[in-house]
Amino acid sequence: MESEHHKFMNEARKEAIKSLNGGGISVGAVLVKNGEIIGRGYNQRIQLDSTILHAEMACLENAGRMKAEDYKKMHFLHYSVPL
Repeated sequence: MESEHHKFMNEARKEAIKSLNGGGISVGAVLVKNGEIIGRGYNQRIQLDSTILHAEMACLENAGRMKAEDYKKMHFLHYSVPL
């Protein structure tokens, strides 16, 4: 059975593949809170000619506004697809 950590890493990997397939840098991220994915994103710096849309920033944008205390309970998981 897949561990919870591996399950989340696999989800981050899926995000990295989206970036790679779109011509971007192969990095993906998921934001996890209390064992649940609340945000996901991938690097879009090349696709959108953005200086800030790293995978983590896209992931936070996807998660939306949160309470300040929620940030203490979250974890980022990153994955870069080997080329």
